[in-house]
Amino acid sequence: MKLSSTQGHWNYESCGGFDLVPSSNANPPRVELWDVFDVPQHQIDASWKNLTYTLSDLFCASINFLESTATYSFP
Repeated sequence: MKLSSTQGHWNYESCGGFDLVPSSNANPPRVELWDVFDVPQHQIDASWKNLTYTLSDLFCASINFLESTATYSFP
């Protein structure tokens, strides 16, 4: 599983500091969730729903409201 939740990018030129993560490796502002389920095909939707609701509770975020148009599934 991979979960990233970012809000933006720190402007090091105007705000100072040192960029530890090069921009080419940084995640864009959004929530991104990847997972691979080891369950039968007919259980994937239920497993995804369970995972997103659990992560929503754990991180106090609306991960369970990820739009289905932005969700990809492939065998």
